[in-house]
Amino acid sequence: MVTIAVFYTGHGADEALMMDLSAADEKFVDAHAKAAKTAFICMCILGGIALVVAWLGRKLPHISRGVAAIILVLSLAELVLMGRTANLGGNIRHPEIRPAQPETAAPSATKEEAK
Repeated sequence: MVTIAVFYTGHGADEALMMDLSAADEKFVDAHAKAAKTAFICMCILGGIALVVAWLGRKLPHISRGVAAIILVLSLAELVLMGRTANLGGNIRHPEIRPAQPETAAPSATKEEAK
């Protein structure tokens, strides 16, 4: 349920941040927004599956190991998606954690240096 509130308040935060960010930082905002949308959709699917399992299993003493394993795997996958989204969000305001910029190629060696 918290994911819904966080997802929908992100658009307002984007508008507030865009006043302070340069155009170069927009690519980080876009990457974070795309990752957030993917993570949000997957979280909704996982929540729906968990709700169905809880509803169907309300009269059973326990759920099957297979169903529990599927929910565990989906939860771990969602954890990775949310972690990636959080990391991309951190890149927006914290340039010190951004991936290193590719270095420019060194000038090629002359024929004499190669010998």
